[in-house]
Amino acid sequence: MRERRAHNPLMSLQLLREKPNYLGATLSQGLAGMAEMGLGLLFPLVLILNLKMDPALAGLALIPTTLPMVAMAPLAGRWYDRSGGRPPMVTGFGLLAVSGVALAVGVGHNDYFWLLPGLLIYGTGLAIVLTVNDPVSLDTVPESDQGQASGVSATAEQGRGAIGIALPYALFHTTYVTRLNTIIDADSSIPDLDTVSGPALTTPAGRRTNRVAP
Repeated sequence: MRERRAHNPLMSLQLLREKPNYLGATLSQGLAGMAEMGLGLLFPLVLILNLKMDPALAGLALIPTTLPMVAMAPLAGRWYDRSGGRPPMVTGFGLLAVSGVALAVGVGHNDYFWLLPGLLIYGTGLAIVLTVNDPVSLDTVPESDQGQASGVSATAEQGRGAIGIALPYALFHTTYVTRLNTIIDADSSIPDLDTVSGPALTTPAGRRTNRVAP
């Protein structure tokens, strides 16, 4: 309410209502931030835990997600100048959707070369979206509001990025621990903690267990 009465508000909700393209660009920047930061956290873990890569090698293996930015950024900028924001944005998010399917398929094979196409498609789609999104935000608002628009766009990207980190990691962690406990329960060669010395995990009822706590 205070921002609505301010002469020069930090964030004008009225501007978002009056400029649909600015609102759309803000939302798309948030979605791009979720995809960017979620994959940036999740896939190093996939490469290290599933593919048994060294952390340094896992970092190098993710270079295909950033290389397309070098090539696509100037091309996407010229595309925006010719066609406006909608065609490149639709294409960019379409590529991100395709990359999600490709990566989901690739993860199941536990082979980096199955992941590589998805990583390249992901990097290409993200490069288009991030390159075009900023000028869409700035070009659709008055010059006096462009500083605000830039800040709102960056906040949307970082804020949604935090959600993009938290939700996939929670899912990954839950799945990993559940699978680990299943393996422990099924492997008779793993001794029960009742038969070994050292600290033990306990259940809420006080019983000793060899299961991993989530």
